[in-house]
Amino acid sequence: MKTYLTIWFSSEGANPVVVAEKPRAMGFKPVKGPYDHLYDWGREIELEEILQIGTAVH
Repeated sequence: MKTYLTIWFSSEGANPVVVAEKPRAMGFKPVKGPYDHLYDWGREIELEEILQIGTAVH
């Protein structure tokens, strides 16, 4: 199972380098293409786990 993350930057928000580093610290890997980061679980996961990582990213 894989989870993809798209990040939207704002001129009124934090520095993009700082923002992009936070998901990397959580285990996401930066990717090129339609998504910005990828988290490869390496196994099937439950909805609860998706919600937990979503909450952590938020």
